[in-house]
Amino acid sequence: MKSRYRLFKRGWGVFYAFDNQTGNSESLKTANKNDATRLVHAKNEAVLMTRMNAQIARAYLSSSDPEIVKRSWQTVVDEMMKIKAKANAPATVNRWKSARRGPANSIGNWNGHYVFLRRIRNFAVGMGLVALAYRAKETLASIQIPA
Repeated sequence: MKSRYRLFKRGWGVFYAFDNQTGNSESLKTANKNDATRLVHAKNEAVLMTRMNAQIARAYLSSSDPEIVKRSWQTVVDEMMKIKAKANAPATVNRWKSARRGPANSIGNWNGHYVFLRRIRNFAVGMGLVALAYRAKETLASIQIPA
């Protein structure tokens, strides 16, 4: 199988990856040939082994923070509750307690539940509390809220 990306060097010494499928080129932001070769190899490998790369990323993450692969969304919500309680805003704490209980009817409507899901996701990603949450934003953004 032919590689999707190939390496080339511009006249000013910077290496680029050329996408054979789309015809676009992307700067690798390096003048070092060994680094550029590794980057292009990684790009080609990512195309071929998408699922395996997610597992490899999980292994790297777990070596830096062993708890990250065990952490659940409940942990994230509990952390948010601690922060809200420290802010000493009782109305906010009550809303979050209601949202934590579960179904959309506990908040009042589905739109409200969607807002809380987005806030929880953004908090988790911002604090680095969950592993591999990079696709969650696109997934939540594509949900159609019923009228």
